[in-house]
Amino acid sequence: MSRSTTEQEQYERLRKYLTPAINGRNVDIILRALAKSVAVPLVNLLESIHDQFYLITASGDYLDQKMSEYGISRPPSIGLSDELFRELGISVINQKQIRSLILEILSVVFGAEATAATSNSGAYSTYLLRDGDTLILSFDGQAPITVVFTTGQFTNIAAATAQEVADAIVKGLREQGTTGFAYLSNDGTGDLVILQSDTLGPSSQVEVLGGRAQNSLRFSSIINTSPSVGTGWSVDPVVDGGAKYTWVSGAFPDLSRVRVGDYVNIYDPVFDSTVASGSNNTNQGTFTIKEIQPSDTAGDAYFVVTNFLSEKIDLTTSPVSAVQTSVDSVLFYKSVKKTIVSKFRFASVYQSQANLLEIIIPATSQIIRRDRVGAMYLNDQADVAEDELGPYIYDQSQNFTLLAPNGSLELTANSSTGQILFVSSTEDFPDTEGFVMLDFGTVQQEGPVPYLNIPSDSSILLSPAYILQKNHAVGSNVSLALKQNVIPRTDGFDYQGYVTTTAAGRIFAIELIEKIVAAGLNIVVTVVYPGTKGLKDSSKFWVWGETGVDE
Repeated sequence: MSRSTTEQEQYERLRKYLTPAINGRNVDIILRALAKSVAVPLVNLLESIHDQFYLITASGDYLDQKMSEYGISRPPSIGLSDELFRELGISVINQKQIRSLILEILSVVFGAEATAATSNSGAYSTYLLRDGDTLILSFDGQAPITVVFTTGQFTNIAAATAQEVADAIVKGLREQGTTGFAYLSNDGTGDLVILQSDTLGPSSQVEVLGGRAQNSLRFSSIINTSPSVGTGWSVDPVVDGGAKYTWVSGAFPDLSRVRVGDYVNIYDPVFDSTVASGSNNTNQGTFTIKEIQPSDTAGDAYFVVTNFLSEKIDLTTSPVSAVQTSVDSVLFYKSVKKTIVSKFRFASVYQSQANLLEIIIPATSQIIRRDRVGAMYLNDQADVAEDELGPYIYDQSQNFTLLAPNGSLELTANSSTGQILFVSSTEDFPDTEGFVMLDFGTVQQEGPVPYLNIPSDSSILLSPAYILQKNHAVGSNVSLALKQNVIPRTDGFDYQGYVTTTAAGRIFAIELIEKIVAAGLNIVVTVVYPGTKGLKDSSKFWVWGETGVDE
């Protein structure tokens, strides 16, 4: 919460925490006196305490306590963050439809990538787009939506980044009131754009139906044909408003893989005909294949298309002759509906008969931690800020807990220098008996060393019962410590790293589902391994590491 700036605002913040029945001159005097000095820390403390009483705002141990009231415990072996743990709890408490709740649980544990349909761009960033390029999309079987890209959405539309494309797609979808979204991903080779449905489970679908931007992004499956620069076509009108494109000259366009129902992107001004008066239609766009005849003889090979969405064939009564000026002038695609079963790794729930739920889950759960809080990742040195925390490995066999590196020695300290440590600052050391660690994390580490008090802002008085055992040079770190074993938090915010078994998340998901499933409802869980050899297949490195598994 932002800090109030006037004494009156401080007073009003304090006043709102008292009932109207507590009033009068004496109450006002006390509140206004507090408002002059300690209102900010006092009210902030009250608000922090207040937050811990509610599931949606509690954190750490307080969140664990609130969740335990509903019979849900945070698994200590997978470093489940407060955000994900809270999301699970709210879903369990609020959801009444069991299938929806199970899908929410599967999404948290296995990731949205495993529980919602996605479609990845087949090309990597950057992308050659043009002002006015379109992308035609459909999510979850809804009516197709056309997203239009404009120059102003990009730093350079001719070299659009994956992030810029994803942002433009989301903006276009929201402006038209459509669900679904797009985001950037990197598969280790480069940046790409991923389309994802908002729906979880078997009804989740993503379909790319065309648009000129598709020629650069390459979602779905492009069909391997061979029209090229110089391929000549004769375009003739057909009675239903479509057109017949016949190969008449130039490079051979192998149409043998094209099928009825596929679509073709035709984007080349040479295909435009004389436009009827008052019409803005051209013969460029995305069109559905209605009829196909492959042949290696010029004049025999052709395909027939129908109008699609706003794209219209507009021919005069005479044929149009066109010679391609680009290899991308005519490209064929299969319209593929991506669902969760399109993935080699997915998690879902099905109800095949009354009182029976069949749950299919992969062998491995998602990596719970995506940042450096409670996770261990190899990072290039340039990616890590100098003061960036984590991860840490805690030795619970030690008899102390390090609180913070609080200062450094200003003078050498050893057995002959006396009982006073001269340090850069004692601001974080309480002026009561306590313990310090010297040179923590080095071969000169010593402690916990007991101290009696803080004589000044730059000195610490050690206990006369303790004699320093090592020599500590100027600049050595001095840290406040507690003389008790460290007990790291289970949510990862002590920056401890977790070594998580591939089964831990899966087991947690199954146990939680079994808790919330109503009596009389049976569940069957199928764990899908990525190969027929199961755990003995060492080539499946995404499950158990690239070194394989011992026989």
